[in-house]
Amino acid sequence: MPRWRAAVLDAYGFSAKKDLLKQLLDLNLGVARRIEKGEEVTAPGVPKGYGDAKGLVTEDCIRP
Repeated sequence: MPRWRAAVLDAYGFSAKKDLLKQLLDLNLGVARRIEKGEEVTAPGVPKGYGDAKGLVTEDCIRP
């Protein structure tokens, strides 16, 4: 398994031995429930407390 894939699985607490789509949908449902309750959730992107994220963000994305 590529290191980047292992890092992503670890970051989300997912297991490569389980259904990845189910794990993702379960995570999404959990976040939706927290939002409905007014609880704090981590927004997409680099977390606010990370520090200088310039080295993590690039402009080489696909644009419409």
